[in-house]
Amino acid sequence: MLPDTKRPLLTGSQAPVSRVPLLDAQLLRLQEVAESTSAMRHAELAYLVNTLMAGCALQRRPFELPEATEAVAAVCNLGLEHWPPQWCSTKPDDPSTATPRDLLVHHDLVTVFQVGWAVLYREVCMFTAGRLLAAVDALRSIETAAQEDLDLLYVEMSRQWRAGTPWRATDRLEVIQMLDLPAWAALAGLIAELPVLHAGVGASVTRGVRCVDPAKFAFISQGDDLAAVHAFAAALPETLRT
Repeated sequence: MLPDTKRPLLTGSQAPVSRVPLLDAQLLRLQEVAESTSAMRHAELAYLVNTLMAGCALQRRPFELPEATEAVAAVCNLGLEHWPPQWCSTKPDDPSTATPRDLLVHHDLVTVFQVGWAVLYREVCMFTAGRLLAAVDALRSIETAAQEDLDLLYVEMSRQWRAGTPWRATDRLEVIQMLDLPAWAALAGLIAELPVLHAGVGASVTRGVRCVDPAKFAFISQGDDLAAVHAFAAALPETLRT
């Protein structure tokens, strides 16, 4: 399967704001200065899409092709945003960004994807699971009707977190539904092989009436998404107590 991974580069006042601006800019630059390399990078995108569809699940179900394409773009954008400065062969053209605009001329997208995947694993999946463990541990000292289920969640999540595979304990997250439904939906999206930003992330830190579309989520692609995840995780102890 070789999906059409060439991303349309929209222009004009009606163009939507891209969630992968660094990737779009890099691919556009490649088209301008290195057409043969541009073809190679699009082949790499196709390879990554196929690999994701073959070896990963999205919310416990197989990826659809458009979803896998969007997910790969998001992870690559995150990888570009967090590209190690010591790996750059040239200095950034724009001092406001650490990413040289010719980065994809010299580096392949498989490596970029790996950088983004590592960020997701460390800063989203493992980070959120660790904060959840701290919040649940605090709840265990309070007598509740869900005490036994909280204990089971803590024990299993601790075991899987130490093993580096916290998503394998998400079956135990059902107890969180009784405490805060948006938080449960958000946690199920964040503690996964491929974490996603569920609508519950924002709703769980919003007071008052909260309406959440259970099917609505976004792929994590940039620093603002990571900041939202960290804000959600920081609020977990208060969210689960109220």
